[in-house]
Amino acid sequence: MTGHYNALKIRALEIFSRCGWLNPVAWSVVAGFHPARAAYSYLLHLHRLGLLLRRHNASGLLLYGLSKQGTRRLLWLQQLRQERRGASV
Repeated sequence: MTGHYNALKIRALEIFSRCGWLNPVAWSVVAGFHPARAAYSYLLHLHRLGLLLRRHNASGLLLYGLSKQGTRRLLWLQQLRQERRGASV
């Protein structure tokens, strides 16, 4: 059951799939996630789930990117969403 429960997760993973490595503030702008400071906690949560990788660039800026597990989860969630749409028609 995806529903609203996974809506933010799907959106977050889709953004990383499309944009690559992003810092939390940049991700919050692209995602429309407010307040921007809450993005740090949410992206750390996804990292702890194994869905995002975390690193610092040469300037020390915190960056997140999609992990292999995150890519697999995104595909699974998209497939589940598509199946639910087909079932509701």
